[in-house]
Amino acid sequence: MPSHSGTDPERDALRAVYRLALLVAVVYLLVILWGSWVRITGSGAGCGDHWPLCNGVVVPKEAGQKTFIEFAHRVSSAIAGLMGLALVVVAFRRLPRGHRARGAAAAQFVFLIIEALLGRMLVKRGLVVDDDSVERAVVMGLHLVNTYLLIAWTVLCALWSRVSLTSDAHNDAANPRVPGLGALWTIAIFIVLMSVTGAVTALGDTIFPPHVRPSGGFMERLEDLFSPGEHFLVRMLVLHPIIAVIGSIAMVGLVWRFRLGRVGGSVRLLVWTIGFQLAFGLLNVLLKAPGWAQLIHLLLAEIMWAIFVLIASTSRDDRRSRPGLADA
Repeated sequence: MPSHSGTDPERDALRAVYRLALLVAVVYLLVILWGSWVRITGSGAGCGDHWPLCNGVVVPKEAGQKTFIEFAHRVSSAIAGLMGLALVVVAFRRLPRGHRARGAAAAQFVFLIIEALLGRMLVKRGLVVDDDSVERAVVMGLHLVNTYLLIAWTVLCALWSRVSLTSDAHNDAANPRVPGLGALWTIAIFIVLMSVTGAVTALGDTIFPPHVRPSGGFMERLEDLFSPGEHFLVRMLVLHPIIAVIGSIAMVGLVWRFRLGRVGGSVRLLVWTIGFQLAFGLLNVLLKAPGWAQLIHLLLAEIMWAIFVLIASTSRDDRRSRPGLADA
């Protein structure tokens, strides 16, 4: 439960924004996972090239499985959009001007709009189902980065609404030492790089399923990475695991520097999440990337990002309260 101080109206306002932001973040995660299921099942063209209508109508009368999956994703996205708008309204009505949770609420809605526009682009340009173009890979990468920004600002809205409207929670002289912001930016880059290559790899697993690709050991697969005649999506199937292993080791080394800080518990959770994500990624490869495993892999990536955002924000506040700390 959030630890608020101040008057009862202040606590009620903060609690309302906090709870709504948490709910919206969970809904966003579910919609993101369902969007991934649309790709996995090849249902991206279930509503044709119409957007936001489905096959030219508001509600399709005769819906096959793929149409139902795509239509359900659009309905859930619309619900998420209304909830995101509600978060903005509640934050601006209940919190005073200048409260940073208001800014976070507005930011999440901006990225929600961008998310919808990227989804529209995928549909209108036919970047769905079996399309294996570079354009689709690029748009999917942007889609993933935008979901990270969407989740980040929603999580920050919840986090920042835990702070009293009148108290300054960042002038505590007892705050322990935290590392510099350079390490935080490095970790963020690693997470985004691993996730973007992972999104493109998931696309490769959809278009070039493991059960129809020639089998081979790691060295044979490694040769595909440097084969000029190989499709770029097949190359990514080898490149992503390499980046994931290197990035995970580097991130664990960086985040461990937080172990004595006020966010130590969160850091330990992040380290465990990174390790579990790496192990599950290996399991995903061994199982030949079934749909359910891809969804869990994506969920772990989003959770890892959310935990990092919490750590980064807390550490940044600590650093602001102690400007004498040197960058790492």
